[in-house]
Amino acid sequence: MDNEYALLFIRGERPVMDKKYNILGHPNLKYTEDGGAEPYVHIPCPDYSIADLDFAVENPDDIEILEETEIVL
Repeated sequence: MDNEYALLFIRGERPVMDKKYNILGHPNLKYTEDGGAEPYVHIPCPDYSIADLDFAVENPDDIEILEETEIVL
């Protein structure tokens, strides 16, 4: 097989043979780190430790965990 082509295998589908795409020629390359943009940094999610809570907690044992049936909207 010529190196200009690629094979794509997806489970449950028939194989596909197509020409490779030169990703360095993509118009949105400028938005990636390879195109000179800043690397993307994921926003860290809260780990729900006491420091991340929006309210003061003196003792974690004082927090009452409600069941779904106990929540009143």
